[in-house]
Parts: sequence; structure tokens; C-alpha cells
Amino acid sequence: MKKSALLIGDTILDKYNYLKPTGLSLETPTIKTEPISFRQEFGGAANVASCLSKLGCNVDFVTSISKEDFNDLQAVTGANIKSVFPRTQAKERYYLVRGESYKYLQINRCDVIPEVNISDLNFDDYDIVIVSDYRLGIMSESVIKMLPKTKTVVQMQVSDSNEVFAKYSGFHCIVGNNSEIPQDSISRFMNDNSIQCCVSTAGKDRVVGASNSGEVSGTPEQVKSVKDYHGAGEAFYAGFCSRYDTVMQNLRESIEVGIESASRFLTRAENEL
Repeated sequence: MKKSALLIGDTILDKYNYLKPTGLSLETPTIKTEPISFRQEFGGAANVASCLSKLGCNVDFVTSISKEDFNDLQAVTGANIKSVFPRTQAKERYYLVRGESYKYLQINRCDVIPEVNISDLNFDDYDIVIVSDYRLGIMSESVIKMLPKTKTVVQMQVSDSNEVFAKYSGFHCIVGNNSEIPQDSISRFMNDNSIQCCVSTAGKDRVVGASNSGEVSGTPEQVKSVKDYHGAGEAFYAGFCSRYDTVMQNLRESIEVGIESASRFLTRAENEL
């Protein structure tokens, strides 16, 4: 039987512009470029939804998406989209290509959305509840209070904010990166926040997980010749959640599936240099 997942989180339309530098402008202190390629993808929680579907899960997805983008998002993610809002959150990135691609400029078009109503959802219908919180308004205080803590897994972007995981204290599991959840003190983080399970990723380096049974770790496959690593964290998170059982707490196996999911995401054709 397919795993049934409820995903709540912020969709972000990611736009990628790849440019070749051709010199400096004589009129202004700017770099002249020629376009090489362009692509756009649904990122953030939408990337989690897409990866979950590809891993065989049935996904109900509460998110922020405009009416114009609704059908495309549903087709790309394979999820049952639950919410529509006036606009889609977007981030546009510009890369100068000099042997390797690197981020040169990012433009964010992200507004806080109206409060979401999830009162009509029956959490008993789902094997797992998944939160992908980019702090854009989906995860309001009222929504968080409604979630079943015993089977909710949380990923929250806090790297560039003073905001912390405190509002998710007591939830079953939290997944973050090493700057959010330091790997050398992961068990203390878990205990301080009354969490049963905790996972910390570190990009290309090892993944560390902690539960009441102790700590486990896994090593990501080294992936080369890709345009960028953006989205790999969501792919790992989706892989982890697709396998993780909040009752059995199969932590090591779930981390391994998360690592495989991130590797597949990075090596997809459109991300090759």
C-alpha cells in the first residue's frame, strides 16, 4: 500500500538564468553578459511534494500557489493541491559561468500569504504529516497548534533568520542543516526541544541522525559536474520522509533513502554542466 502523506509548506518558483561574461560596460560599473540558458522549477515545498510522489507516496499538499500556476504545479508534483492564493512565491537567480557556475545575484519576490485553514483535514487519514516551512506564512501559529505532534516531521529554514525551532518543540522529528542543528550537539538539541528524532545534514559531508536509541550517520555520494546544489536538501528531506515510520523510527534506513533521493535529484539531466 502506498504511503499517505500530508505535506504543508511554501511553494517557491525558482528561476535560473545562466550567463556568459563578455566584458565590462564602459558606461556603468557592470558586467556585460550573453545568455546561455534558462530554466524554471517549482522549488521549496513543491520540490518535496514532487520527490515524494516519485518515491511512490500519495501526497495531499497544502501550499501557496496562484490560480495561473495551479495546474502546472499539480502536474509536476503529482500531488493533490489543497490551497490557492493570489500569487506564487518566486526567486530568480543569475549565474555567471566561468568554468563552474556560481551565484551572482538572487531576486526574491516572496510575500507573506493569508492564513491557511486546515480545519477540514482529518489527520487520521495520513501515515505521516510533513512540514516544509520557509517562513512565508503557511505555518501560522493556529496551523501549528492543529498538527498531530506524534506523527509530524518538520523541516524549517532558519539559516538567515533569528527565528528558531522553538515553535516546533515537542514535535516528533526535525530535519535541518548543520548550521541549524549542529551535528556535534544533535542529541542535546533533540533533548532540549523534546523531540524524539532529529536529523542534521551538511551538504556534501555526512548526515547525522539521533533518536532515543542513539546516533547514526550516513555519507552522501560525491556528485560532480552539476550546475548547482540548490534543492538537494528538499530531495533528501522527501526521501527521508518517504521511508520514515514515526512508530518504528527506522532512522538509519530513512537517512539512506534520503541520501539516494538527493543524489538522483542532483544528477538529473537539466542540472548537468
